[in-house]
Amino acid sequence: MAAGAAAAAERGLLRLLQRLDEKAEKARKKGEQKQEKKEEKEGEKGEEKGEEEEKEEKEEEKEEKEEKEEKGEEKGEKEQEEEEEELELGRYVTAELSELSGVWSSESSQGSRLVRSLGCHLEELSPGLCAKAVRSFAPLQGDVKEQMTALTSSFNDWLAMLTPKEAEEAEEAEDLELSEEALGAIEEHLRVLDAASYLQCCYRWVDQTNIKVDFLVALALVFRALEKCKQLSEKVRELSNRLLLRFFSDGEEKDDKDGQAPQAARDRCFSWLEGRLRRYDREWRQAAELAKSAGFAGELRRSLGRAVEASMASSSSWLLLPRWPMAHCSVAKALNAFVAEYPLRASRLSRRGLADLSDLSECPKYSLQPSALLHVLNELLDPFDVEEARGLEGGVRLNEAWEAIKAVQDAPPPAREPEASKANQKSSTQKTPQSSSSSIPNNPKVTQSVTENPKASKLEAPVGKAPGGEAPREAPREAAAAPATTAPAATAPAATAPAATAPAATAPAAGPKRSRSRSRRSSSGESLQPKLLKARKKDSAKDGKEKDRSQEKSEAKEKGTRAPAHSSHPSHLNPSQYFYPMHWGPMAIPGMMGHRPGLPMTMLPQPYLMPGMPMPMGGERRKKDKHDKHEKHEKRKDKHRNKEKDREKERDESGSESTREKKRRKKKDKTAKKEKKDKSK
Repeated sequence: MAAGAAAAAERGLLRLLQRLDEKAEKARKKGEQKQEKKEEKEGEKGEEKGEEEEKEEKEEEKEEKEEKEEKGEEKGEKEQEEEEEELELGRYVTAELSELSGVWSSESSQGSRLVRSLGCHLEELSPGLCAKAVRSFAPLQGDVKEQMTALTSSFNDWLAMLTPKEAEEAEEAEDLELSEEALGAIEEHLRVLDAASYLQCCYRWVDQTNIKVDFLVALALVFRALEKCKQLSEKVRELSNRLLLRFFSDGEEKDDKDGQAPQAARDRCFSWLEGRLRRYDREWRQAAELAKSAGFAGELRRSLGRAVEASMASSSSWLLLPRWPMAHCSVAKALNAFVAEYPLRASRLSRRGLADLSDLSECPKYSLQPSALLHVLNELLDPFDVEEARGLEGGVRLNEAWEAIKAVQDAPPPAREPEASKANQKSSTQKTPQSSSSSIPNNPKVTQSVTENPKASKLEAPVGKAPGGEAPREAPREAAAAPATTAPAATAPAATAPAATAPAATAPAAGPKRSRSRSRRSSSGESLQPKLLKARKKDSAKDGKEKDRSQEKSEAKEKGTRAPAHSSHPSHLNPSQYFYPMHWGPMAIPGMMGHRPGLPMTMLPQPYLMPGMPMPMGGERRKKDKHDKHEKHEKRKDKHRNKEKDREKERDESGSESTREKKRRKKKDKTAKKEKKDKSK
């Protein structure tokens, strides 16, 4: 079954590749047609033209512009059609690849060949579609990762072939002399990378950033080493320039003129590499402090001290550090081995400005610089004497404290966490939605009582009311409503019975009618006199009426204590809300169809409000009286009289009177005389 599914997956991928080939052929034909038109126009322009021809050309250009403006709508439609075709193709490709990735088997050689041909086809597609294809097809992602890791290890091995002498000469004379073996090896590695051209468009969309960064750092270090070498052949130089353009160009610099890559790509590559090396240098310089904080400072001193002791000729001599890449330096190897065993996490700033912890073992190979190694040795102090001015990159030797430190035994390295557990920890920090079952309500009090006392959730035997007490809360309401004067012989076993016999214990509390019938049956004998039988019947009837009354009273009390029925209306769900959903239309008017009498009456006579608007809380307006206008008029008159009195006082005090005031006084006297005459009449 598995073999058949794998074969079907290969056939599906073949069909997808055929469709991509058809699209590539259409694009090639369009490109050829455009190129032919350009060549024809250039050939026409190359001929000699007079002034009349130039005028005719200008007129033709104007006509062409007008035609283009008219055909602008048609072009817009064509562009929309092309975009729709690309979207359809993207949906088809992602859907097919996501289905194939679940059934794909990477054991067959034909499958790996098909995966690589898919990568080559993706070069001609847009970057967005390429990203979707790589992320949806896991085998292609795995192949890209394998290619990058293999090339990274081969580039690092080639950098290890550089001897310290060659590195020193490269720094002094800015020229690097490579052996024939090194030249042949780097040419072979670059050819392998050039053959896998699909890595250019696919490596960006791999999910693991460490693999991408290590690959680019190793490739940039190789380019920097080849830049200093003058023994390169033309083939190797062309290969390096082509790959430099492929991986470090801006997308616009695709032309390789005279076999030389543009200077912009070279500058971009080396500036990026310098920034990366500075970042790793800062992290390596924290190694001593991190070891001290983690409690591994002694182990770091002893591991580096053993490397210095093994590589020194005598105890009093100095060990000179070589130039970068320090592939043959025993102290650098010891530091890399220690970091691989003991976890040391350095803090780095992420793009958002937050501190991110990174393990020093994740730093790429040969990212350790001699200055950073000297800094670590100088921070450890005790067994090391460091001189930065000795030799080309500095020197180190062991002092007298080494003998005492050497005898101490190293602590075992702690177990490292696997990558899967780290991913689980990151996902656990995010908030997960709480699962709520349909049978248990989402109430914290209920859940707390159930978890604290699981036995209390079981049913217990209902017990009747005591003469002066209340029914227990665990018993149902029917048991609480039972009469208090039930037979003690019936209630005693129910109180002592376990929880398993709870349903059977509810039988004696059925009601007074059954007890009366039983008493009648038991007392109906021929030996009893008729008078006594009548008296017993009367007593039993009175007892029954009293019991019925007491039962009705208890039921009425229970009804008073019970909570009112919960309304399903949205305005009654939360009693503390401030906004009430108002009904719109005739439902808000009493007497009309759809009126809800449960709504407060204060909301009905007021003007309609939209749902969500606050209800007006002010009181009703006071009705207007007939005497309101008269009161206002009297108040105005009193105010005017008070003002006149104040003016008279001021006039009497000053003793002088203006013409305006005289006129007012005369007018006032006339009005007073008229009022007196009217009153006398």
